[in-house]
Amino acid sequence: MARPAVKGEHILQVAGDVFRELGYAAASMDEIARRAGVAKATLYRYYPAKQDLFAAVLEAARVRWPEQEPQELGDDPEVTLTRILLLGLERLFEPAYAGLVRVAAAEARHMPELAATFVQNVLQPIQAELHMALVHEQRAGKLRDVDVAVSTRQLIGLCVGYAMPSVLFEVSVPHDGPTLQRVARENARTFLYGVLKRT
Repeated sequence: MARPAVKGEHILQVAGDVFRELGYAAASMDEIARRAGVAKATLYRYYPAKQDLFAAVLEAARVRWPEQEPQELGDDPEVTLTRILLLGLERLFEPAYAGLVRVAAAEARHMPELAATFVQNVLQPIQAELHMALVHEQRAGKLRDVDVAVSTRQLIGLCVGYAMPSVLFEVSVPHDGPTLQRVARENARTFLYGVLKRT
């Protein structure tokens, strides 16, 4: 008999596949249960509603930072920010992750609650982590007197702007390892040029 954690992970993997293939509106809990090989009662015991299941799929897919990052940028903010942004870019270009972004974007206009789920489970955790890092640097006297909330969104926007043609519209955008490393580094430099204090 599968352990609960293993069964839960399997359900999330299958649900993600179904959401990407059919879209949120067309994906049914019946179909997800069938493909996952579990009873509907089991699926509903884990996730009482489809939105709960989609939120769990997003939560499982979101970027998770390594230990101690990005709570502070350290002695070399460019190196640290480059590493953080590279993690985000790599995730954006993963086909499975990009597919979930497309699902959320496609349904957001007609289902604002789905957009709220995406923001809560994907965007807000990233913003919160980066915001904390920038607040730390500002309190340490390394950043100019900028609006950290706005700066956080600008930093995320630099990477999202590069990836969105591919993520949303499946337009071919270079995303090999060296290219993403270069994009992350240039984005970090551009951002830091605007916010770091000049000595």
